[in-house]
Amino acid sequence: MSRSIVADESVDFRIVTALIEDGFDLYAVVRECPGISDKSVLERASERKALLLTEDSDFGEWVFAHGQKGVSILYLRYAHHELREIVRALRMVLHNYETGAVERFTVITPKKIRTRDIL
Repeated sequence: MSRSIVADESVDFRIVTALIEDGFDLYAVVRECPGISDKSVLERASERKALLLTEDSDFGEWVFAHGQKGVSILYLRYAHHELREIVRALRMVLHNYETGAVERFTVITPKKIRTRDIL
């Protein structure tokens, strides 16, 4: 299976539950340390060498405007009624995610997946 995942507090808990049921190694901020800062979330993901799963666009700013390094981010964008579709798309990305030295920012929508290397 792929590497571990840190799910930011913004991630719908139904998505967290689905990934745990699928057997992913998932650290849920909402359960472990709710209310921590975005910087602390990034540090947790980096320490664990985990993918950071979020629905918070601020993490894009951390990476592209502030030059945050050391973590790959999966950013979910979807409407509430698209929950099943986003879970399907996320599962597909996670099952095919190539681990390696390249850090990436991946935007996942129900119909489109875009990946950009973090330089």
